[in-house]
Formats: sequence, C-alpha cells, structure tokens
Amino acid sequence: MRKTPDKSRRLRRVEDATVLDLGELRRWGWLKAGVYERDWFPHGAHDSRRGSLRLAIDDTRSELHVSLAGEYVIKLESDTPPFGGLRWWLVCPLTGKRARKLYLFPVSDRRGFCHRTAVPFSYPTQRTSGLNRALQQRNAAARKLQDGALLASGKPIGMRWKTYFRHVAKARRLEQEVTTAILEKVLPSDD
Repeated sequence: MRKTPDKSRRLRRVEDATVLDLGELRRWGWLKAGVYERDWFPHGAHDSRRGSLRLAIDDTRSELHVSLAGEYVIKLESDTPPFGGLRWWLVCPLTGKRARKLYLFPVSDRRGFCHRTAVPFSYPTQRTSGLNRALQQRNAAARKLQDGALLASGKPIGMRWKTYFRHVAKARRLEQEVTTAILEKVLPSDD
C-alpha cells in the first residue's frame, strides 16, 4: 500500500507569500518617532490586493498595524549597533524572533505574518534540478561579464582585474559542468 504525502506537511513556496519588508518602511522614511499611515499594495505573485499600513513609534512602544484580508498587529524593536545609530526589527507574533522580513502565506494553518522559521517554505533554487541550476549559474556568471560597457580586453569597465579573472574562471568551470551534464543525458552509459 502506497503512503500518500500529508499535504499539511508540504513546503510552501516563498513566491506565494506576501512579504512585509522593513527596508520598504525605511525607504518611506517611517523609522523615526511619529505616526504614519498609507495604502499598501504588497509585492508578491498573488497580490492584487490593496491593504493599509499604520505605524506608530514613540518612547514607550512601536507597533505596525496591517490591514490586508484581516487585521494584524506587529511589534517593532530597536537596538544600537556597535558603531552607533539605531537598528529596527520586526518581531514575529508567533515565535518572538526578530526579522527584517515577515511572510504571510495565502493558505496557512497559522494565520498572520510570521518569521521564515515559523512556517517552513522553499526557495526556487531548492526546487531546481542539477542541470537547470548549473545553467542558471552559468548564465548569471556570463551576465556579470557582459553587463555594462566593455574594454577592448572584454573586461567590464569598473570591474577589477582580479574579480574579472575570478568570474571568467567560474564561467568556464560552469560551462564545463553544463556540457558534462548534457552529455550524460544524451549519450548512453557503457554500464
């Protein structure tokens, strides 16, 4: 008898999540004392939804209120890095862990934004086969070498020679891996 996989244990895909990013709040200039409100159009594959954000930062407490297919309250904490300044963190309502990003999945057994360790999910690279991963890495290395204006030698302007030679060596190694993987698929083995 074949065992059927438990659907509740299946990993969710990070592309399906709505991401609440602290960097976005920083770009808006919100991470200082005050009360801020705005409409929010979250970034994500399935987010054609519109929500709203309200952030209140004062001396006693800091809370972010998110309205998006439900109401969520997320606490913010700050600390002082070794070289001064103020560093902000979103606090996961489920685990209490600090994070730069919190995730909300469309179908989740736990409702609400949470830290990446609270709801297991997978990244696209974890679902890519060896050959496809090698092809993606080879293409990324080639793009690094071909981006921007090129000198007569082929090195992009502004790239150091040491970096250029490292990228060339990596591109050649990846090209060899891709060629070997393709030949293994095409040519039958002698076994």
